[in-house]
Amino acid sequence: MADWLLELGRIDEGLAVLQLMKTEELSDFGVRDATPAGEHGIELSAEELALRDKYAQAVQADAAAGEELARLSALEEAGRISPTERERLQALLTGKGLSGERARPAD
Repeated sequence: MADWLLELGRIDEGLAVLQLMKTEELSDFGVRDATPAGEHGIELSAEELALRDKYAQAVQADAAAGEELARLSALEEAGRISPTERERLQALLTGKGLSGERARPAD
């Protein structure tokens, strides 16, 4: 049916039929009934929980450093950056501004 609609130039309707077919196929495989991880998933060990928490903290630190980097870069582009802010920007760009964390190797 989708082919027939597409051949007649009824593109939107043909795509809608294809989307319905895809939804039906996924439903047949039980994707619709899948539960999110954590609700009925496996239990994590104490070590795994510690690693998960450490990972979450690292992601938050990266986000904070990224926000600071964006702010300092905007100041530099506008020509309104102080010498102290310029030093901090350079430290972030070289990876040395990560408070107590290892600097990342260059790609």
